[in-house]
Amino acid sequence: MLWLSRGVAGSLLAGARRLLLVLALIAPSLIPIPAFAAEQPEISAKYAVVVDAGSGEVLYDKDMNTPTAPASLTKVFTAIAALDAANLDREVPIDQYDLVGEASMGLQAGQNISLRTLLNGLLLVSGNDAAMAIARNVGALAGDTPQQSINRFMTRVNSLSERLGLTGTHLTNPHGLDQPGHQSTARDLAAITMYALKNQDFRTIIGTPLYNREGFELYQANLLLGAYPGLIGGKTGYTETAGYCLLEAAERDGHTIIAVLLSSTKEAWYQDATTLLDYGFETVSAPADAARPTISLSPAPVSAPAMAAASSKSVNGGLTIERLDATTAVVRSTAGVTESGSGFSWRWPLTALVAMVIALGLALNGHTLIGIASLLWQNRPKISLPARPMAAPAMVPVTTGQPEKPVPSVARRSARYNPPGYVVNDRPTTFRDVPRPQFSVISQSSAGRGMASPSAGEATARGAVKLALQGRYQEASGEFVRALRSDPGLDLSRCPGFWQMGPGGLAAAVRAYRICDRPDDARTLLTIVQLSVGSDRETERLHNRGSALAG
Repeated sequence: MLWLSRGVAGSLLAGARRLLLVLALIAPSLIPIPAFAAEQPEISAKYAVVVDAGSGEVLYDKDMNTPTAPASLTKVFTAIAALDAANLDREVPIDQYDLVGEASMGLQAGQNISLRTLLNGLLLVSGNDAAMAIARNVGALAGDTPQQSINRFMTRVNSLSERLGLTGTHLTNPHGLDQPGHQSTARDLAAITMYALKNQDFRTIIGTPLYNREGFELYQANLLLGAYPGLIGGKTGYTETAGYCLLEAAERDGHTIIAVLLSSTKEAWYQDATTLLDYGFETVSAPADAARPTISLSPAPVSAPAMAAASSKSVNGGLTIERLDATTAVVRSTAGVTESGSGFSWRWPLTALVAMVIALGLALNGHTLIGIASLLWQNRPKISLPARPMAAPAMVPVTTGQPEKPVPSVARRSARYNPPGYVVNDRPTTFRDVPRPQFSVISQSSAGRGMASPSAGEATARGAVKLALQGRYQEASGEFVRALRSDPGLDLSRCPGFWQMGPGGLAAAVRAYRICDRPDDARTLLTIVQLSVGSDRETERLHNRGSALAG
């Protein structure tokens, strides 16, 4: 009998252990786990906002309602007001009054330029001259002086802001140069972007890497375009008062995220934008949070006398009504909700029921149940976050045996069409030094190539390099194309003497990459060309000649 009692006790103890094991395995599935919450982004910008453009939900807010100087982000207002009012093919006469300096697309008085080209000059290279020409013409009435026409246009812009409920915005000029009373907020800039993205012409322009019409060659100033996956486009801005400002919109998996940052630094503004976009996509997939504010494109509500916030009061024992303003109230259920707002009233009864089922299952076939529970646990859904994208095709060091001599950074030139003596300064960005002889652009198709003897394509490319070193850029361009077609995975930058070519030779290689449908390599190499161009007259001449080839 004693032996039987010990056997029963042992069986009960073993069963209890099995029960505890199964409960440990399946307990996580019984307890609701809060949705994944991404860490709050750390950014240098003083003001910022991240918005889900589809719902208007604000996913991140850093003083988004504080009015401040918006710099060239002003041009988003200018662009959409013009797109709402005029035909893109409209011819616009250029006046000396339009040439205000600072950032420029290279307009000259007496030209007649289409509104389409002006809008590309406005949004791609941030041309202040384009902003003035657009405002002066779209807002003009017969007999107006140039300034009267611009004032009329700004009245149109501010009226649009008022209709959309952008109460923190008042703009006094179309370009964004610092001026008393010229201000907006991160929230309002996100809202006008939500509105502008509904216009397909606007989306097309901000997503254009290069515009080449009517004698202008305009390169996109927004460095995230083509580097951040899903980027629709954006707008850059800088003044001494505003600091470095950036607006970006990106689309993934059916969600459009808008990130706006104001008053950042030249070292951090693009990293700030990437951080905010990443945070937006990580957060937007979580369930909507009723506590988050939303942005709606509708007129601001009529002001009413201030009302004291009413405390929440219970209704029918299970609801509370919280008055937010004169016309809005929030009704919430309080049944079984703790102070933290998570409902747990069902958990323990359900757990008890599940425990009884488990006990019965153990009594029948404990090993089988444990195996099933273990299998379910191993195949449970796992949260995975998108990896942070690389900003550009990989660049690897190439050993030369010589000490590194970094090339001084220079501001990127975005407009090739420049009047003599007219300086283009479209963006004050100082880029990272690019030591040309020490780096090689590697495409995905050519990664991992071995150190084999020169192929026919490589031999042709070497001949092209020799032609470029002699200044015969047109012939070099043709030979580069022939080399790439002979060997589609060829990396031109590995050819001996490639980095000793001038800008014209490098531009010939850019053009060859484009012709042979290798846009990523073309874009990366073109960036290096632009960063490496000096300021002396001979280099300027070669750069312009090479830019013509690269078009």
